[in-house]
This record gives sequence, C-alpha cells and structure tokens, in this order.
Amino acid sequence: MEKLELEKIANNIRKETISMIYNAKSGHPGGALSATDIFTYLYFNEMNVDPKDEKNPDRDRFVLSKGHTVPALYAVLAEKGYFSKDILMTHRKMGTILQGHPDIKKTPGLDMSTGSLGQGISVGQDGATHQCNEDFALMRTIPGMVVICPSDDVEARAAVKAAYEYKGPVYMRFGRVAVPVINDNPDYKFEIGKGVTLKDGNDLTIIANGILVSEALQAAEMLAKDGINARVINIHTIKPLDKDLVIKAAKETGKIVTVEEHSVIGGLGSAVADVVSEENLAPVHKIGVQDVFGESALAEELLEKHGLDAKGIYNNIKDYLNK
Repeated sequence: MEKLELEKIANNIRKETISMIYNAKSGHPGGALSATDIFTYLYFNEMNVDPKDEKNPDRDRFVLSKGHTVPALYAVLAEKGYFSKDILMTHRKMGTILQGHPDIKKTPGLDMSTGSLGQGISVGQDGATHQCNEDFALMRTIPGMVVICPSDDVEARAAVKAAYEYKGPVYMRFGRVAVPVINDNPDYKFEIGKGVTLKDGNDLTIIANGILVSEALQAAEMLAKDGINARVINIHTIKPLDKDLVIKAAKETGKIVTVEEHSVIGGLGSAVADVVSEENLAPVHKIGVQDVFGESALAEELLEKHGLDAKGIYNNIKDYLNK
C-alpha cells in the first residue's frame, strides 16, 4: 500500500479514536494517538490477517502489551472489517464488545487480553483486565500474608501506616470510587486483625469490607424500616481474620451475611464461613461477585448490576430471610 494511502487511513483512525474516548468520557488519548501509525502500518501493509478468516492458524498475531492504547487498535480493527464502525461509539459502555482494555473473550480480531492492573469492579470502565475479583482468595493462601481492604479515606491512611510498621508482607486493596467517610470519630483505632462493629443489632450480622461497608450500613437502615435489626461489622483485615468478633456475632445474632466487592469464592465470605463452620454456629450467606469476569461500565452501573449497592444488598438479604 502506498504511503499516502496509509497516512489517510491513519488520520481517519485518529479521528475515530478521539471520538471514541470523548464519547466514553474515559480513556488514554495520548498513547493511542502515538501508536496509530504503527497499528495502521502493521494491519494494512505488513501483517497476514483477514477478518473473513479470523482464526486462520497461519495468521500473524499481534499482542498489545500497552493495553490502554487499545482505542486506536479498535479503530484499526473496525477499518479492517472485523466489526462495524458503529460499534466504536460503545467503547467502555455497559455490554460493549470494546472493553477498556483488550479482552479476547469479547472483541473479534484480538489474540491476547492485556493491560492487567487493579482490583474489583469499582475500577469501572477499564474492564475485566483491571477488575481482579479474585485477589483476596489468591493472597489469603500465601503463608504469612496480611490482607487488608479499608472502607474509607480515614481507614486507608491508617492501614498504610500500620502496614509500614508491620514486620512482614502486607497486601492492601483500595477501591477506586469515592465513598462516604464513616470512621471520622475520635475513638476510631485501626489495628491489623481487629474488626469494627459500626452498628449493633440482634436479628442478623452483616460483615463487609472495602467500599461496600457504607453500602452495607445503608442496607441496614433500609432493613430497620422493615423491623429487622442488623448488626454491621467492618472487617478491614481479611487475614488474619478477627475470629473472636465473628464468633461473637454468630452466637448473638444467629445469621451471618457477608458483603464484598470480590468473588463469592475464596474471599471475605469464605474466610468467615471457615470460622463459623468450625464452631457450627450459624448459616453464612455470601453476597459478592458471582463466578464471572468483570466488564467495562461505570462503577455505579456495575455495582448495581451485581447487586452490590445498598438496594441490591437489601433485596438480597430480604430474599435470604424469606426462604
């Protein structure tokens, strides 16, 4: 292909890239624009690829290690014919095939998912590669590892200080969305391995961590209007778990509900269930991300979709109590 024609294609790709990022109100224009000439040359002059024979075993493969430049790659793939250009404007939206970072499970023409960084669905529009919903489970299995997930700004600062002073490895997970401050009281004290009872109650106990502590408190207020008095505990340290506080709550309320921005497999809920089952004290109902990967959308949309906002938690608990 002639240089002039390649330049024309590249200019169109840049226009599409800017439009995509502007429409999404999220993304990385600098890197994408810088990579446009490279993508254009590779796909239109160098690589052996054909959208009509996408899985040809003899095709050339391109791995985009710098995942946040993917808007330009999406525009190139659309120009090449892997999917309609109309789809470009769905980039980073709920239900799109064009995730915030490359995801081979969703986008035609990709050969590798890349750009991994981040934890939990609150990462939002960056998509599945940035939404590790399995980190608690992974880190809990490492001998000697402390696992912390603070609930607000006050607790995050205190957790960092405690981790610095701790003699040993510490894994900390921080949510990306803004949350209400709930620990701005003079009696607040952060201690690794010690949970905090934020609201007393005797009908059941809601145990939460991270950004969902504030949602759990709101859900408890909604339950109170129905005459259900829920205790709310902030377990900021998943490992070592505050076993005494969990056992006390199980004995006194008879029902435990865990809430976490993490898979229901292996995280806070599993840690609590391990303790409660050893003593055969109470049933444990786990609320979290089911056995699925994340996706691109606004954090608030994803929390609602997975039933992890206050209303979703309230409805889930009501359904559980009515069984």
